[in-house]
Amino acid sequence: MKHTVAVIGGGASGMTAALCAAKGGAAVCIYEKNDRVGKKLLATGNGKCNFTNLLLEENSYNGGGKEQIHKILESFSPRDCIAYFESMGMLTKEKNGYLYPASEQASTVLDLLRMQLGFYGVCVKADCEIVRLCEENGEYRLFGYRDGKKESFSAEKVIIAAGSIAGIKNNGRSDPYGLLRTLKLPLVPVAPALVQLCCGEAYLKAVAGSGMYFFMHRRKACLPGNGRSPAYRLRRFRNSGISVKPFCGVRSFGKTKGAGTYKQSSRLYG
Repeated sequence: MKHTVAVIGGGASGMTAALCAAKGGAAVCIYEKNDRVGKKLLATGNGKCNFTNLLLEENSYNGGGKEQIHKILESFSPRDCIAYFESMGMLTKEKNGYLYPASEQASTVLDLLRMQLGFYGVCVKADCEIVRLCEENGEYRLFGYRDGKKESFSAEKVIIAAGSIAGIKNNGRSDPYGLLRTLKLPLVPVAPALVQLCCGEAYLKAVAGSGMYFFMHRRKACLPGNGRSPAYRLRRFRNSGISVKPFCGVRSFGKTKGAGTYKQSSRLYG
């Protein structure tokens, strides 16, 4: 008899976890609160889906737990990620260390994962938000809402891939951390990482949609072996500010031991 596995969350992590479990012989069901799985994938990499990076390493992340990050990347490296998608028939392309599907369409990755779910018989319950779970009589009971109605489900094993607090809207019922707390699992304190940079200037609404090229580089004398050449990066203005990526780069390099100073120039276009 097949073991039953419930996967809470139908994003990239949830779909990949479901496929791994299904390939291992389990009967798997994904519970996704949106109307379809992989919705956020379509916005990844400005719609091109930058699915991994050749320069990925533990020092690419701020905060603690570097040893754990190293173990994770060692067990599934960027090269492993590329091989995983290529084994499913996806052609890939590389640009400055960033990996994309050859089509440069995020829908290629999503379609491939959805086809794999169907091939391995993974059940998908969309519009189904799990808000509580508990363990009783050797199995897990899941309680939630499907199509606005209360429902409950059961499974022998549960994988929680429901995203982080940054992905929770005010009108959402679920809290992935709350689901973990009900199982009495230890949690480390979380802090904002990639967040929007909001500005108060009134003129931003007038230039929303325009863009600015940022040019940044660091002194090679301070960071030998950098291997990254200076380049212009295009970021667009929004009503509340500017795309956060350049500033995340400044922040992360600024925390690197011995980091040099940044030089930046910009030119505005309409």
